[in-house]
Amino acid sequence: MIVRDIMRTNFVSFQADDRLKHILKVFAEKKVSSAPVFDGEDYLGIVSDAMLIKYFLPKKFLFWNAKKEIPIESIKNIIAKNLARKGRMYLKPEQKVESVAVRVSRGDACIPVIENKRVVGIVRKEDLVVKVLLKHFAKKAGEKKMGTERGKELHTELDKILEMVNDGGEVPAWSIAKKLGISLKTVETLAESLERHHLVKTRYAWLGGMKLRRIEDG
Repeated sequence: MIVRDIMRTNFVSFQADDRLKHILKVFAEKKVSSAPVFDGEDYLGIVSDAMLIKYFLPKKFLFWNAKKEIPIESIKNIIAKNLARKGRMYLKPEQKVESVAVRVSRGDACIPVIENKRVVGIVRKEDLVVKVLLKHFAKKAGEKKMGTERGKELHTELDKILEMVNDGGEVPAWSIAKKLGISLKTVETLAESLERHHLVKTRYAWLGGMKLRRIEDG
């Protein structure tokens, strides 16, 4: 399996002059937390909710005097090209998924795929790692190929778990099990694998058992 097999060619993106208000609206509507920014077809970098926090809090608002009026107008006028940051890595379409999986799991949540100096797609961290996890569970089951139905079920379970954690911030494993109609043991097993691939964090509470926590984009 190569990167071209899993990359997204239809994806959320922004243009250089898109305003912050539009970016936040799209993040909320599309349920994404990061996306590439372009000036025409030229790639400028990635904008993410984590980057927005880093951009505003340390320099703008960490020591903001509560008695002063918050400069709403200046915030509204910030545009995407001021927020975009080049990531630490990019992918090539012909790279083998297995060869980049670990680096991707530790990198930015949204990674551009570049061919002939152009962005031809993106890979979100969860896309790649879910593929690796599916292969891992198939191998663990002693099968060369996982059955189609079970493979689809597992893919859905992983997607739903990630979606619930990303939306909720921190979610008890028992709550996920109840909503998905699967056993608590299955959720805990999947959660441990997701944590090993740096997609979620887990912790155990004295009351309530395992909890899954979202990892913020870096």
